[in-house]
Amino acid sequence: MPLRSDWSTATCPIARSADVLADPWVLLILRELFSGRTRFDELRDATGAADSVLARRLASMTEAGLVRRDDERGYLLTEVGRETLPILHAYARFTLSLIHISEPTRPLYI
Repeated sequence: MPLRSDWSTATCPIARSADVLADPWVLLILRELFSGRTRFDELRDATGAADSVLARRLASMTEAGLVRRDDERGYLLTEVGRETLPILHAYARFTLSLIHISEPTRPLYI
């Protein structure tokens, strides 16, 4: 049984983007890629994802056009992937507006 619905062919743009971005691991991987971590081991250590989880997410992100794999430099954001930065900022602002965090442990300074 699938864990969630497949919205890859939905006509609603929010549903289509949720099909790619609504996975918490994808958001954390994007955060780390924006922070300059590009190697598999760096991404694994920074996110805490198991190897199998990280491999599956990176494969789906590659298929969706968010990242590409470079043998020398690791996983790199594509132009489409770089367009997700305002979404990550919106997530951070939303969370900080709901809860009081005096000093975020992982600020997103990008």
